[in-house]
Amino acid sequence: MGSSRITVDQNPSDEEVITAISCLLKNRGDHREARFGGVARIDISQHLPTASIELASLYYISYLYKQQWQHADGIALWNRKGEINPPGSVEAAFHKRWFARVKEIGVRAARKEHLDPLKETGLFWYGN
Repeated sequence: MGSSRITVDQNPSDEEVITAISCLLKNRGDHREARFGGVARIDISQHLPTASIELASLYYISYLYKQQWQHADGIALWNRKGEINPPGSVEAAFHKRWFARVKEIGVRAARKEHLDPLKETGLFWYGN
């Protein structure tokens, strides 16, 4: 029986991560349906709303930064009230202070400091 974990052969370099995040941030406001979404693990039975391109971009940014594809149980944001993708959540998650700091100190240093893209937003990836 195979593993259900998604792996990559090689993680992108810090420079590639910065370039990719810069590109993905340009998807802000793109509400079209993404080509991937839903739950990120096979043992989750929750039905999640279809992810927009901007939401999938944020998920991919977190993957690039955390170097872990399944960093959440699903491709959805939620708050501590249990609301999934509450109004204004994606806009709040696109704040640029986190990324400005990552560019300033570098990806490795940001990871060591445990900087989180969703810090101060009151939002979390579904399941976290």
